[in-house]
Amino acid sequence: MFSRIDNNGDYSPEYKEKLKEAYRFFEENGYEFTEHGLNRAVSPKSGRGKHFYTLEEVLRTLKLPVNYRDGEAKAIKYYDRLAVIHGIDTGHVIDVMSIVKPTKRWERVLDGDK
Repeated sequence: MFSRIDNNGDYSPEYKEKLKEAYRFFEENGYEFTEHGLNRAVSPKSGRGKHFYTLEEVLRTLKLPVNYRDGEAKAIKYYDRLAVIHGIDTGHVIDVMSIVKPTKRWERVLDGDK
């Protein structure tokens, strides 16, 4: 992952370091992220219906059970207006987003049912 970050010409040196620190933080806690998921964890989108979240809040959500699914490819942990989306095939975090309520296409699942 670090080579992908280092080779991305759109990232400033400061942002590259921030991404690497976040990657280490989550890796030390047993979680793998895609580059997109890591970007979303580090730089939340802003706007109407969005709220700022910290890496610690993302980690707290990661530790909770899956409670939604988006088709057969994505497992979602949605708590307190924060969604952490995993690829079911790899288990890697592919997206992090602040949303007011689950989207209509998400299907509610039983505790731990992926």
